[in-house]
Amino acid sequence: MASIKQFEMDNILNTNAQGLLREITGKRVGRANTKEIRADYQRLQSIARKRLERAQARGYQKNYEKFTPVSQIKSPDELAKEYARVSRYLVSQESTAEGRKQEARKRVETFNELGYKFVTYSNEKSFGEFMGRMIELYTEETPDGKRLMADSDKIVQAYDYIREALSENGKEADFVNESADVLRKLFDDWVEAQT
Repeated sequence: MASIKQFEMDNILNTNAQGLLREITGKRVGRANTKEIRADYQRLQSIARKRLERAQARGYQKNYEKFTPVSQIKSPDELAKEYARVSRYLVSQESTAEGRKQEARKRVETFNELGYKFVTYSNEKSFGEFMGRMIELYTEETPDGKRLMADSDKIVQAYDYIREALSENGKEADFVNESADVLRKLFDDWVEAQT
């Protein structure tokens, strides 16, 4: 027996994403009733906004995607684009708490398969933010394209050292908002200590 949540998702997929989206994609709205589409977009946007707020309240997302309020959508093209964007979000794994947990488990399994056995469900988010920020700091543009200018294995090995150095009074390290200079100095200090 299908749950209410599954019924809601099936309804979004069947009615909205397949039916109405076919009518509003492209250069013009065509036969579709713009007023009905705007009302439906507003309903979907409200569902998405509430899910994102719940995710943020539970600490899953610090900066979450915002969907354009229907009152700010001026053209049929913009309506089609925003409708498609909110629909894609609602049917994605990341739009529900269970989906986010499943995605996190998959990431942990992938890290573990790559040899990073210390990555667990509890530190996966922190490790992902750390790696993202360090890659951002140590990637430079070269004539051949982008290139990581630091050894990625060394970055991985420095994770615990840098996390502990940034953690204050049991507070979680904030890799996303920490200054580039501080992160670089901690990494350079760790590399120097290894030699």
